[in-house]
Amino acid sequence: MIEAGRREAARLGITNVRWSVGLAETFDAPSAAFDLVTVGEAFHRLDRPRVARLALGWLKPGAALVTLGLGSVDGEAPHWRQLMAGVIRNFIGEPARRLGASNTTPAEEHADQENDLRMAGFIDVVSRLFQIEHRWTLDTLLGNARSMSTLSRRALGVRHAAFEASLTQTLAGWDAPGGYSENINWGYTIARRPRA
Repeated sequence: MIEAGRREAARLGITNVRWSVGLAETFDAPSAAFDLVTVGEAFHRLDRPRVARLALGWLKPGAALVTLGLGSVDGEAPHWRQLMAGVIRNFIGEPARRLGASNTTPAEEHADQENDLRMAGFIDVVSRLFQIEHRWTLDTLLGNARSMSTLSRRALGVRHAAFEASLTQTLAGWDAPGGYSENINWGYTIARRPRA
């Protein structure tokens, strides 16, 4: 993604970005240097209390941290999604949602995230969710799985081809005219560093 970001910045003529690869927990940034810190679909994988405290220090007074990602799922998942979850469990079990934590529901995870931000010293913590209807194809589902830390080619290693074959066979056995539809909840949480 760093390379994709560099290409897009070059295309747009943006030259004031310093690209860095590393752990958020050990990132070294100056105090009160940023107007905004964002975490996209990853805060649940981090040591949230530590990263929240660090981000508070990186932000200018009154500046904000924003996390973006999937929200809680309303209702029962579509049948094809349940079949897909079965294949995933067969290959990797039940992955922990964040480092060192047991599995929790999305609502519990979200409440924990807000609490971690408040405990770090953030104020005006507000979350918003919105729902979109999305239609997947088999190719886009496989591509999405490849982008996940637990299902990527690197994570699955020699089992990756078998995983994709099993998922393809399982989903091909379920009639999905026009693709695989579901309602996806997305959302963000914004939290502000106090001005004083």
